[in-house]
Amino acid sequence: MKIVIIGWGSLIWNPLDLPKEGAWQDDGPILPIEFSRISKDARLTLVIDQINGADVKTKYVLSPRTVIEDTVLDLAKREETNIKLIGWVDSIKNSFSLTDFPRQINVHSRILSWSKEHNFGGVVWTALQPTFERDTGKPFSVDAALRYLHSLPNIVRTEALQYIRRAPDMVDTPLRRKVTTEFFEDKTHPSPQATQGHEIKSQSTEPSPLKSGLSVFLDGMHVSLVRYIPEKEQWLVSGKGRDFVVRASILEDAFYGRKADECITKNYSDYMSRFMPKKMTSDEGNTFEKT
Repeated sequence: MKIVIIGWGSLIWNPLDLPKEGAWQDDGPILPIEFSRISKDARLTLVIDQINGADVKTKYVLSPRTVIEDTVLDLAKREETNIKLIGWVDSIKNSFSLTDFPRQINVHSRILSWSKEHNFGGVVWTALQPTFERDTGKPFSVDAALRYLHSLPNIVRTEALQYIRRAPDMVDTPLRRKVTTEFFEDKTHPSPQATQGHEIKSQSTEPSPLKSGLSVFLDGMHVSLVRYIPEKEQWLVSGKGRDFVVRASILEDAFYGRKADECITKNYSDYMSRFMPKKMTSDEGNTFEKT
């Protein structure tokens, strides 16, 4: 029984220890794909998205397994997720994972037809859900995704854009096209136009004398001011190899040498929790994903 694994994102360029045979092939099924999931490290990652996804021809690779359940476990291990978030179809038995896990996005019939056309006995894929609206509180759109990317600290945004850049050429989505026009050629830094617009908006709300790039001695260490967060009246700062947020009033006290009654308010990962995947429900499993 020939079983193949479908891929469209980091699984292709970073399969880790996923058991597979041969190279990735280009003629995979066409599926609706978009960068509409926020991973635990704040990247926008590719998932099947029936609402916002663009039709993309995926890739596939042969699994060395002859039993679908074994291939499912292989992929779940690579993704560090629950088998409930792994989709599969069995072309011989005309069965699919949607029967057991009805919350998966229904592309099973499409994949089953493709599998039969190519004489495969089974197909397995990552069935993670879009989470942009859940994690940001706003519906996914190209503009909303761009605002999200611009809101990230430089080091985080660099990693997020690197993921978009590394996606296979066949992944031609509205967001990817927009990112290409708004960011530098290497897509690791904002373009001058995008940077100027963002900085002008930020500077208009920054409290004086605090400015981006300023170094302040705070709680026994030097911290560098990265970005002002007006809705929180806080600054994202960087110090001793990590990012965190501090109240603007505390930084002003430190700048003028006044004694501050407290320092770090939240770790940056806590501040970004509204952008991070929340604890999964019982239907989604209880582990985080890698992609």
